Amino acid sequence: MASPLPCYHCGLPVPSGSTFHARVLSETRAMCCPGCQAVAEAIVSAGLESYYLHRSDASTNPGALPQALSDELALYDREDVQQPFVQHEGDLASTALMIEGISCAACGWLIERHLLGLDGIAEASLNLSNHRLQVRWSDSRLPLSELLTELRRIGYAAHPYQADQVSERLASENRRSLRQIGVTGLLWMQVMMATMATWPEFNLDLSESFFVTLRWTALLLTTPIVFYCCTDFFKGALRDLRTRHLTMDVSVSLAIGGAYLAGIWSTVTGQGELYFDAVGMFALFLLTGRY
Repeated sequence: MASPLPCYHCGLPVPSGSTFHARVLSETRAMCCPGCQAVAEAIVSAGLESYYLHRSDASTNPGALPQALSDELALYDREDVQQPFVQHEGDLASTALMIEGISCAACGWLIERHLLGLDGIAEASLNLSNHRLQVRWSDSRLPLSELLTELRRIGYAAHPYQADQVSERLASENRRSLRQIGVTGLLWMQVMMATMATWPEFNLDLSESFFVTLRWTALLLTTPIVFYCCTDFFKGALRDLRTRHLTMDVSVSLAIGGAYLAGIWSTVTGQGELYFDAVGMFALFLLTGRY
């Protein structure tokens, strides 16, 4: 049975019998829902089709904008709601928004270009490191609720920027990265000790049973490196392959996964190089460089 086509906008499977399509880059593209169809058509009509050439991940699936959400966004037009986070300078208003659903630099390009194409927008600048959008606009020509709705139309949710929440999220990601680096470094040292003892250059007089034990020990120690510390590389590779993009995550995953599988084969057969020390070293350098 053939696997379902991915939605050209968000990457999710297109349901069987779906009739949602959009004309993008001179071709008819399958869409999974009316929300993705509307977003794709909005991108095309705004002259921002090249977004699909530059993105490195599928966009967030926006779904159809429900009435309850429209009513909620309309509340942002009230002065008492805007007072804590919107500053007014004559006819212009300015605020900082936290954007959800950003996955790559192409998302930032799309958001800025789309907003700057709206009547009433004077400035739109997105900081990709913390997903902070600084925007200045004419409140009399473009209500804040409409600005937020426009962001929803292209697949991104926006909220008033709260530095404490962003700092907490970044701190959590920082702690996770440090854990991955620490675990990789610790396990790699143990893997090196186990694999070096099996190298013929050392000419150690090891019994066959001890030799086999060292190889299996190296395999067991390398497994958490691959399936815990390197999960982000594999997730990124699957995401990019699903959207038909070849990125660094794909090549890194092939290298780590290939060396790991080759090491398993050598461990099971008792022949050949293990490569587990190379897996640990490569993972440690990549994780440290990314941090």
